[in-house]
Amino acid sequence: MQAVGRQISLTEGSVISGNTLGNGTGGDLTLTAQRLILADGSAIATRLLGSGRGASLTVNADQVELTGALTSPLFAGGLSTSVEPGAIGQGGDLRINAQRLSLSNGAQIESVNSGPGIGGSLTVQADEIAAVGGLQDNASGIRTDIFPGAIGQAGNLFVNTRTLTLRDGAQIGSGAFGNVPGGRITVNASESIDISGTAFGESLFPQVSQTLALFNGQFPAGLLTTVFSGGTGQGGDLMVNTSQLTLQNGGVVATGTFDAPGNSGQLNIRADEINVIGTSPDGFFPTSVLTSVLGGATGQGGDLTLDTQTLNLSNGGQVRAGTSGIGNSGNVTLRADGITLDGVSRDGQFTSSILAEVEDLSNSIPNSRGRGNGGNILIDTNQLTLQNGGQVRAGTFGQGNGGNIEVNALEVTVMGLAADGSQISGVFNDVGSGSSGNGGNLTLNAEGLTLEDGGQLGANVFSSGRGGNLTINVDEIQAIGSGAGQTSDPQQSLVLQFLGGRFPSGVLALVEPGATGSAGALTVNTQRLTLTDGAVIGTGTIGAGNSGNLTVNAGEFIEAQGTSVAGGFPPSSLFTSVLVGATGQGGDLTVTTPRLTLMDGGQVRAGTSGIGNSGDITVTAWEINATGSSGLFSSGITADVEDLSNVVEGAVGQGQGGNIFLDSDTITLQNSAVISAASQGSGDGGNINIKSENVILQTAAAISTQTNRTNLFQDGRGGNIAIATDRLILEDQARITAGTFGRGQSGNILVNAPDIQLVDSLFSSGAGLGSTGNGGNVEINTQNLTLENGGFVIISTFGPGQGGNIEINASDRILATGTSPTNEIIASGIEVQVLGSGNGGDILINSPQLILQDGGSVRSNVLGSGNGGRITINANAIAASGTIPLISPDPAFANLLQNLSQIETPSGVLTTVLPGGTGQGGDLVVTAQSINLEEGGAIGTGTFGAGNSGDLTITTTLLQASGIQNSGFPLGGVFTSVFLGAQPEMVEI
Repeated sequence: MQAVGRQISLTEGSVISGNTLGNGTGGDLTLTAQRLILADGSAIATRLLGSGRGASLTVNADQVELTGALTSPLFAGGLSTSVEPGAIGQGGDLRINAQRLSLSNGAQIESVNSGPGIGGSLTVQADEIAAVGGLQDNASGIRTDIFPGAIGQAGNLFVNTRTLTLRDGAQIGSGAFGNVPGGRITVNASESIDISGTAFGESLFPQVSQTLALFNGQFPAGLLTTVFSGGTGQGGDLMVNTSQLTLQNGGVVATGTFDAPGNSGQLNIRADEINVIGTSPDGFFPTSVLTSVLGGATGQGGDLTLDTQTLNLSNGGQVRAGTSGIGNSGNVTLRADGITLDGVSRDGQFTSSILAEVEDLSNSIPNSRGRGNGGNILIDTNQLTLQNGGQVRAGTFGQGNGGNIEVNALEVTVMGLAADGSQISGVFNDVGSGSSGNGGNLTLNAEGLTLEDGGQLGANVFSSGRGGNLTINVDEIQAIGSGAGQTSDPQQSLVLQFLGGRFPSGVLALVEPGATGSAGALTVNTQRLTLTDGAVIGTGTIGAGNSGNLTVNAGEFIEAQGTSVAGGFPPSSLFTSVLVGATGQGGDLTVTTPRLTLMDGGQVRAGTSGIGNSGDITVTAWEINATGSSGLFSSGITADVEDLSNVVEGAVGQGQGGNIFLDSDTITLQNSAVISAASQGSGDGGNINIKSENVILQTAAAISTQTNRTNLFQDGRGGNIAIATDRLILEDQARITAGTFGRGQSGNILVNAPDIQLVDSLFSSGAGLGSTGNGGNVEINTQNLTLENGGFVIISTFGPGQGGNIEINASDRILATGTSPTNEIIASGIEVQVLGSGNGGDILINSPQLILQDGGSVRSNVLGSGNGGRITINANAIAASGTIPLISPDPAFANLLQNLSQIETPSGVLTTVLPGGTGQGGDLVVTAQSINLEEGGAIGTGTFGAGNSGDLTITTTLLQASGIQNSGFPLGGVFTSVFLGAQPEMVEI
């Protein structure tokens, strides 16, 4: 049958119908006109009722206008071919050729299969296609559907046009309600596809009603293939080819399976430009390109593939492949020259994002907590930009495992947070709160990576699942600053408080508060790495799960400079940390690079302020340079048991500190920079092991395993320091210390270096004020030890703990000369002190030459009730010459000095009980071939206090003394003396 006319018009619900009965072939229906108008729900339809072939319907017109009306609950008018229930033949095809096609008010072009027959195909060829609005159960649009009871396959749908516009709930779709595959949809639009808006509706089909609930009772405008509840057939694939695809105001392009065993179809889009913008008008759901497994669906999600030059997601627009059912999510593959994800929705609920997650939608859909595994995300692009809260995520919030993320790009830029600070821009593969599934891996391959103003890459754990590994392979990495944030999560509020209210830029793999799963490993391979203004790369635990290991390999350099705003936490750093309250173990940190530079508070750190133990640090570098500080943080390498109670209440470490292993050609510390494995809590400090050709400490720089007193009950032990180097230089108040200020024992110091120079600097291992632990030992093996301008080696005990011993073996010479230019009380030398009830340690010196001049000395002093240590010297030659003014901050001693005719102290070897000291002075044993004492140089024992002087034993072949003073103090030469009042009583030997 053919109908030809200039205009063919049906109104007021008129119907032209062609039915095929029996096993015959229905007559085809062809309409040719300049204009075809079907108004008020009018329809032209062909139906297959028997076993034959249904009639085909063909429309040839310049303009086709279809307007629906509620004449039927299932069909609001339009053009239709159908296979009716019981029909076993093949349905007729539906073809439309037009210049302009418009559908409105629920009008549809459809091919439907309700029986065992095969549905006909549907082809639309038009220069312009526009579909607008919907009517209750009917969205304006073009559809091929498989209804319940159908066992024959659906027809495919082909749309070819220059421009396609779907507005206010209008759709092009394919639905599978039955047991056979849904039809495939192919849309080719040479110029543009514009999809926007929603329409509120309702449905007689419970399956559709459930789907409408996902959209708050709205039909979204879009392209969709769906397997509905009860459908066992596979959803149809959806293929889109266009120059420009724009989705906004809740528009969608989607394939999915809802509460059904049927698999979702594949989604493939090719376009020069894709723009996905905002959310539905009511903000209930995001504008999306998606494949989904929803509700109790056991079917598998379809894969989502986008090929485009430009992909822009903004104001909450999303590309997603998720599962909230039993079936696995599909994968997301994006290939684009440039990808930009910018901002969040108006209410901040939705981020502009690329997602492949195991979802928990149980708050809106019953039984919608994902048990299937999440899909993978693969991104290949020249430029990936995430800003203002834009995100890429493939985490798990259900029982299923999360998928992997792989990004391959020339440049990746991640900047800032959402305007309200609630969403961080970044790429994340998290194990979400309440999830028991494991996280997937995250891999980034790029030439350049910039993280700025709080932008992050992360693989974090919020529950019992195990975190995935995070691998960064980038030629150049720059991480800069932090961004002001906020959160309504109480546990996250603790983390944010710890960070001073700011999220740092960086790369993180954390075990979050309350989580029991362990974090994965973090590996960074780069040529150049720069961290500034509080940016970080690290792993850590704030929960019961263990932190992962951090490995950083940089072919050219690593630089970390500064701290967060105004010297706050955190410092720019590579770190593995056990933070406040955490019981999990910290991971190890391994750094390999030719040059490591830490400035203005920049750090490499592995600390614990929780219950879990800190990990170890291993650094292998040609050069290690650390200088300066910022606020609370000194530049350097630290593995401390930390006291961060000034940042967060109760943040005092109870776990064990980590060890530090450094292997470098040259290590330079300046301007208060540190290498530290100290204990500021109750846990034991770790050890420091340094192997380097040159170790240089200047301007108050330090190497320390000191235990600091944070409370009266601290019993953490100090770690040991071992340094093996060709040359060790300390200048301008630099120090190497291993003392204790608590109940724990101090660590030991071992230095093996041919050349050691201490200029206005010190080695120290003592039991400090208020401590009860014992001091550690200092052992030095060298060729030449030079102590200048206040350089000295000292062990002190201020409490009941015993002082450690000093042993120095110098194969060539020991020289001690001069006083500190900043504090004339401090003279160069080697000294053990007793200021408490504990006994002092001993000094053992073995050297061919011992030269002491201009105040240089070897001393054992007693100012407390403990006994002084013994001094033993074995040398070929000992030379002591000169004196320095004796100045004391002790008022009692100063009064005594006023009565002496000469206020000088000698260079030399001395054991002395000073005023107020009640302990016994240490013995002095000197063995040397020759001893030369000049201009006040002395070897002696004496007492100013209640304690007895120690014994003096000298074995020598030659003893020469000149310039001896017979009155006043000191007495040059060799002596044991008791000083009573103003007139000392002297015995010369």
